[in-house]
Amino acid sequence: MDGTFGPTTEAAVRAFQREKKVGIDGIAGPRTCQALIDSVKRGSKGDFVRGAQEELNSRDLPGDAKKLRVDGIFGPLTEAATNSFQKAIAAEIAGFPVDKIVGPNTWQALAGPGERHVAEEPSDGDRG
Repeated sequence: MDGTFGPTTEAAVRAFQREKKVGIDGIAGPRTCQALIDSVKRGSKGDFVRGAQEELNSRDLPGDAKKLRVDGIFGPLTEAATNSFQKAIAAEIAGFPVDKIVGPNTWQALAGPGERHVAEEPSDGDRG
């Protein structure tokens, strides 16, 4: 790996695009990047769940959300924290899905820039 997008990388992108059936052009554009994201939900296990748990733990979630044990198992507590996070985002962004699934929109909200805490009410500085 040399940090450049050369012929080997383009071939790998094309192979991935072929496998995921997202239009083969060799460019890691929005549709290809979307296909890279694994959604996790209740019953999921593994590194993506661990990542979601770590990100959810880094937020000051409103309500009854508790700190999660980062164990890679998407159980009822991870589902509740996901739901709490999504509801807080949906209060700020109309149409944000509240589905208890860490999918593309939730991953983007978790990993996006900005505050690491979700507040129930905006501070006075945020109102105007």
